[in-house]
Amino acid sequence: MTVAEFIEWLKTQDQGAIVCVVVQSDRDDGAHESDFDPVDGGHWAYQDWRLNSAVEPHRLWYQKRYLTLGATP
Repeated sequence: MTVAEFIEWLKTQDQGAIVCVVVQSDRDDGAHESDFDPVDGGHWAYQDWRLNSAVEPHRLWYQKRYLTLGATP
């Protein structure tokens, strides 16, 4: 799903709902939900593999960009 497709899907959701993401703990106590905060929460990441010459064409992420919501240690 692209960001544009995700935005269109979000438009069909309850616009007053609070967005939560799953955050995996660095301890062995599993994961928990957290309100999504794009500024202070640290619960998202963007990776652009298009200009990385170390990624070979046979790799799954070759020439791709990823926006990840949620967090892992």
